[in-house]
Amino acid sequence: MKIIFGTMMAAILLSSSFVHAEPANKVIGGWTCEDFVALEESSRPVAVGYASALHHQDKSARAVLNVKDIETLTPEIYQACSKKPQHSFTEVVAQEWDKFKQHL
Repeated sequence: MKIIFGTMMAAILLSSSFVHAEPANKVIGGWTCEDFVALEESSRPVAVGYASALHHQDKSARAVLNVKDIETLTPEIYQACSKKPQHSFTEVVAQEWDKFKQHL
């Protein structure tokens, strides 16, 4: 499941405008919230999915977000990142995912 998800995310990243929107050509693991907020709105769900996959790479398949979860969490992550632009984007994704997971 993780391999399929990772392959799917790589294909999306390589074929979308997301590649061109990447802030300052940084690796997503090094992004700040400011980098995420600067993305075009249509690219944000891809970034959230990718950051979530990074966060959960060594965890069970249950931890992987599905498309509906990504759609639900992206605005929450955007709001959290807007309030703390210098924080790590991947850490904010992990925090918001943990909050979301508690309500499942």
